[in-house]
Amino acid sequence: MDRRHALQLLGALATSPFLASLPLEELEAAGLRAHAAVAGGAAPGTLTAAERALLAAAVDTIIPRTSTPGAVDVGVPAFAELMLASWYPAAETDAVRAGLAELDATARARHGRAFAALGERARLALLAPLDAAQAAARDAAGRAGAPPAGPAHWFETLRFLAVWGWCTSSAVQQEVLHAWPPPGRYDPDARRGGRARSGEAGHPSPGHD
Repeated sequence: MDRRHALQLLGALATSPFLASLPLEELEAAGLRAHAAVAGGAAPGTLTAAERALLAAAVDTIIPRTSTPGAVDVGVPAFAELMLASWYPAAETDAVRAGLAELDATARARHGRAFAALGERARLALLAPLDAAQAAARDAAGRAGAPPAGPAHWFETLRFLAVWGWCTSSAVQQEVLHAWPPPGRYDPDARRGGRARSGEAGHPSPGHD
């Protein structure tokens, strides 16, 4: 994969009208800024320790370590938490938290253990039906010629955050995409709308998703 294909993937996976409307270079630059904020010590968000463990296990299952770094290796959990806190409306953030809680409850019911404590194969078996259901919904919407109704499913949001965080991490930019130093502009006012507070130290610039 090169940078061009990574940007095309981000555009294809964008789960909200706002993100889909952003130029791909701005989407990339926003991800780079978020990683820099986390590296600079920004508090990522307000997830509980249990939710952080769940999120980390989920993104690790979506992008595991192979011949390239996995999502956890490149800091995607903290990236995703920061973006949920500063870019996403409260309703979408709450949907991700509720979805993760439901995922953990399912893991405990089926396996007697928390999702984060399961092996990769068991975790994948729990996430695969969610992925398949969302793929079917996208296909149905495509045949109907209209986007899916309502906000994105929580798993779609999480999957996009995993890919966004992975593609814009410095390790992947350097080692996989060979796109370092990062191209594009760094406009602190690029985002429009959203919940981040203007001028808040360490956080990405005000914006939305």
